Amino acid sequence: MSRNAGIYINYFLTTMLVDCSIILLTFTYFYGFEKLGIQVTLLLFGGWLLVNILNYSSSNRRYISFVHTYYESIIPFTLFTVFYLGYLELFYPDWHFSIPFVGFFAVLFSGILLGKALFVAALRVYRNKGYGYSNYVLVGPPEANLFIQNLFENRVENGYRFVQAITWENFHTSFGNLKNLIEEGRVDEVYCYAEHKNEEQLAELIKYLDELKINTYLIPFDHNKHIQFSNFRKINGDNPTVILKGPLERMGKRAIKRLFDVVFSLLVIVLVLSWLLPILMILIKLDSRGPAFFVQKRAGKFGAPYTCYKLRTMVPNADANLKQATKNDQRVTKFGRFLRNASLDELPQFFNVLMGNMSVVGPRPHIESLNKKFGPEIPFYNERFNVKPGITGLSQVWGYRGETPTIEVMKRRVDTDRLYVQNWTLLLDLRIIYHTTRKTLQFNYSEAY
Repeated sequence: MSRNAGIYINYFLTTMLVDCSIILLTFTYFYGFEKLGIQVTLLLFGGWLLVNILNYSSSNRRYISFVHTYYESIIPFTLFTVFYLGYLELFYPDWHFSIPFVGFFAVLFSGILLGKALFVAALRVYRNKGYGYSNYVLVGPPEANLFIQNLFENRVENGYRFVQAITWENFHTSFGNLKNLIEEGRVDEVYCYAEHKNEEQLAELIKYLDELKINTYLIPFDHNKHIQFSNFRKINGDNPTVILKGPLERMGKRAIKRLFDVVFSLLVIVLVLSWLLPILMILIKLDSRGPAFFVQKRAGKFGAPYTCYKLRTMVPNADANLKQATKNDQRVTKFGRFLRNASLDELPQFFNVLMGNMSVVGPRPHIESLNKKFGPEIPFYNERFNVKPGITGLSQVWGYRGETPTIEVMKRRVDTDRLYVQNWTLLLDLRIIYHTTRKTLQFNYSEAY
């Protein structure tokens, strides 16, 4: 077991001890100490320990953002609640919801979040003083290595210490030195930036590091230098195909994303579109002649065509399937300009999500003429098609939306789409949805026309 593995286990046990203390205090306050028998103790402490073991993070556990810590608490707390309710149904069939019962869980969850916040704050202080550090090695092109090294040096609270940087060009000549450093116990973690051309070398590196139990993480494709986090994806045990194509290559990850898509799209359709869509359709018809909806073929997952639904924002024209909207485009109607600025023209695509053609978050689907124009010109362009297209995406919240008149503009969008595909998490989707909603409510889309 590596030195870091021992540190992480100690962190885990410490947080479990804090959590169990909070559970004990909360239960005692609501139900009294006399109700805390062996059976209840095993249920509370054993249940909480079990759900946290099942949800033990496979990403970089050195990352200690408050937001990420709170997010990581949601799943175990939800599982614990279900576990607790199942126990009551099984052994106490006459139980019922009550104000104290709801209060118990509300106070318990709040207390656990507070305890985790205090732990994160204490850990940051501990690492700022130079304790609990991790020795790391970078493998990748020089510019990527330098960028990540600077990023880590600016995040003292994550406790990183630089050891060596290796480029793929000198990989085999430097590999021996890396082995010596690992054998001397001077390396805890390795961070890799890899392209498809590095697949053979990556496979060799992963195999060696797996044998020695060295934690290995993937540096995201981020040519646009937007990364402000260090919760990098752990790739131990993965084959190069899964590493380079992203987590959604795994069926379990796809199932989680699909479940979220169905639930979220149903909520939007029932709570918002059921009343808003008829109003928008009437206003479109009053503004200009033509249908309320604009229906167009787009390329979906693996490039398969599907029917994409939008609210019509232009007067009917023969170039709709060939030409992007441009600034001050005369085809756009007055009300259509409002819809575009607020991104409301995309709302019918929640039906596409429900039908399985699209996802709530993903690379935006381009018109076919753009795919034909830029596909052969931009390396890895087709990696956008490894996942379903989305109503919104990472490119959109970073400002890469609207017209793409040059290959440089499109390349920035494609690079950002690849960054999303390769580093997908449900938390990333939630962040993108939050920023999209905020920009929509603020009408803060200067690129939308």
